[in-house]
Formats: sequence, structure tokens, C-alpha cells
Amino acid sequence: MLSGLGFFLDGRMAVAVLDDRLCLRVDETEDAASLSDVAAFPLVFAGRPVRGWVCISKDNLDAASLDDWVKRGVYGLGLPM
Repeated sequence: MLSGLGFFLDGRMAVAVLDDRLCLRVDETEDAASLSDVAAFPLVFAGRPVRGWVCISKDNLDAASLDDWVKRGVYGLGLPM
């Protein structure tokens, strides 16, 4: 469906690398606007935002923030952080 590198837990994708951005699953009640980090923006596929997913550009990632974002992706699956 999407071309990139995906990381799965329990058969569901938690985090993906698409082009130059990190995309992650978030709780479906959250969206990019509700996240405290201004680096997040909606994942758009086929011209439509994908509910429960946000992206962060590579320019807004470093080693510490990458760890935090991946944890959010795991949490978005409903798994403990």
C-alpha cells in the first residue's frame, strides 16, 4: 500500500520510514494538531489524511527525539511504552 520501510508489532505497523519522513501510529483521538510537538504533520495518502497517523520530517529528528517518537508509535498500537 505504501512504499517504504515499516516496523510491525503484533502484526500491526507502528512506525514507518517514507521518503524523508518518519511516520507513526498515534491514538486515533490524536492528530498532528493535538500533539505538543510542532514537528508533527498529518500523513496524507492518495490526497487524504490518514486517521491515526502523523509524520515528522528528518530535519526535526535527532537520536533523542527519534526514541520518543518510536515510543509514541508503539503506544499508538495500544501497547505499553
